[in-house]
Amino acid sequence: MPARRFADRAPMDSRSYREQSQRPRYRRDEPRFQSDLDRDFAAMKRVWQMIRAGAVRMVGEVGRQY
Repeated sequence: MPARRFADRAPMDSRSYREQSQRPRYRRDEPRFQSDLDRDFAAMKRVWQMIRAGAVRMVGEVGRQY
């Protein structure tokens, strides 16, 4: 797989970059989840978000090639 060029990366003002920088920071002095089940649900939600983002990117890459 060839190395990624700078032009292949999303610009700093892209939506994904802004969403990451505007998220509230987690404070360790208060519990974030009420139970292990809530923590597991939050983790699965994150996993599905990553799968969805990867699928969108894959479809975009395939569409760009054809």
